[in-house]
Amino acid sequence: MNTLNTALNSNHANWPQKNGNWCGVANIAAINDYDYLINGIDNQNKYPDQYSVANMLNGTISGQPSPISPWGSISGTPAFKANISKDGGTDPRSIAWGLYTVTPNNFFFHNYIYPGSNGVDHAVRNFASDFGPYNGLNDPISVTINGGQHSVVISGVIANEDPSYDPNGVILQKVHIWDPWFGFNGTTPYNTTGRDQWWYVSDFESAQNYPQWWGQTYNTSNGYDPEPSTTGSNYYNAPPLSHHWGGNYITIEQDRVVWTTYTENIALDNLGNPVPHN
Repeated sequence: MNTLNTALNSNHANWPQKNGNWCGVANIAAINDYDYLINGIDNQNKYPDQYSVANMLNGTISGQPSPISPWGSISGTPAFKANISKDGGTDPRSIAWGLYTVTPNNFFFHNYIYPGSNGVDHAVRNFASDFGPYNGLNDPISVTINGGQHSVVISGVIANEDPSYDPNGVILQKVHIWDPWFGFNGTTPYNTTGRDQWWYVSDFESAQNYPQWWGQTYNTSNGYDPEPSTTGSNYYNAPPLSHHWGGNYITIEQDRVVWTTYTENIALDNLGNPVPHN
């Protein structure tokens, strides 16, 4: 992934993340820079660094699309105006909207919500199908981890066969994780040896040994990652839909679901169907 390394350098996404709540910002910048570089159009990139991405998520760049969701604003002062929740950083909708907005034309992104009831290995196999020669888009994805407190970029997997052909029939061995926190403030709660690191799938899925990865589902127990809370008559997640992300596994992935079918504002499940909301 030499291109992704280039995308993280000082004249691009400039990792690590620049603020404590900017992991999603750093991920958007990294994937965006990668997509422009891999297509040979880096000179057309309007959002080449974390600061321009953060400004875009807050709607402070002249002429940009509004970051406010179709369901309106949330009450109070969100960390980013693109959020549909009171998340302390970027929530899954803002990352999906941000990636769709900044990346080249005809790049489509959605928030995928993999049911926690299906188990963590089911969710891992779903995103593993993004990678491989048969049907993979082979674009890095943003994965929300540690119950929602952090997000990382995953750029590939190691398996005994092509997971894009039959993700349920392969032996998944490792995932390639790029951590925007590594190098931020001297602590290493996620990647421990570098900004990119291969992790065994068994460790990535382990609730007992590595809960900071996908050993736990998205949850609100830390108070940092609440459910959607848009206001007014166009409320996004009205009762009885009390849980949208909570209890599930959350990613933001490039896909082939065009905007006219489901916009980047719509979260999809493992079958590509829209997750219930108002």
